[in-house]
Amino acid sequence: MYNNKVSIIVPCFNQAKYLNNTLQSVYNQTYKDWECIIVNDGSTDDTEVVALNWSNKDSRFKYFFQNNNGVSVARNYGVKLAKGKYIQFLDSDDILEKNKINYQVKILDSNPEIDIIYSSSRYFFDGDLLNFYPIHYNGIIPTIEINKNDKNQKEVLLYRNICTICSSLYRKEILKKITFKKIVFEDWFLHIECALNDFVFHYSNSEKTNSLIRMTFESQMNKHTIINKNSNKFNKELDALLSSKKYFSKLMQQRTIRNKLTEKKSKNILKIIITNITPPIIIKILNKIL
Repeated sequence: MYNNKVSIIVPCFNQAKYLNNTLQSVYNQTYKDWECIIVNDGSTDDTEVVALNWSNKDSRFKYFFQNNNGVSVARNYGVKLAKGKYIQFLDSDDILEKNKINYQVKILDSNPEIDIIYSSSRYFFDGDLLNFYPIHYNGIIPTIEINKNDKNQKEVLLYRNICTICSSLYRKEILKKITFKKIVFEDWFLHIECALNDFVFHYSNSEKTNSLIRMTFESQMNKHTIINKNSNKFNKELDALLSSKKYFSKLMQQRTIRNKLTEKKSKNILKIIITNITPPIIIKILNKIL
């Protein structure tokens, strides 16, 4: 039996300086039937002080601690604690506009065929809440607008992520079956698993329903952009998932073909350069390698 309609899960690691703003945005929501589960992932700053201030102020804020184990484990822990019908993830340096949850709850309540509803995201520089950008300075464009009736949702999710984790509202039943993995781009991988398990995504936006993503060097998103997107662990997990589901992706096949052609072209150009500037004995060695 659910006691709260929405469980908002806030994993925290050494971002106490932003946490007040994040939790204030939760408190300001026009939708009031929520609980906010704050999971301190072994922070060494004032995260606990900030969190306890809010839990003392309002009993809907609930504070929990775990030894440092990463954002995926913290989110999964939050889901286990959650009593809500719907789940909202919120990183500890980001902000929800005031109508976000209210708007999305109404859509999920009235559309049982939708499993994950998401809205738009906007980026802002730390300290500047007057100027918002639809694109991250690293080049990330956060939102692809998918309709519940689109038949190729799996294909799109395999090709790229369609939304930020904070922009979505999930039915809790999904997250009983699918959990975050300890890999880079863990939110994207979760969305891929949702799509391959036939959970339906739907985009809808209205006034004051954006998630606002802070652009800082220590943010989760910035860390991901400087890690090789084609990390072995991510690809191994994805290959295993596709194999278990016996799923074939035409988009992924075409991208693989394109990448191989690009790689072959690059090697040919390198050979031409080497042939013109390198002594013959070195050319023979390099040809064996290339």
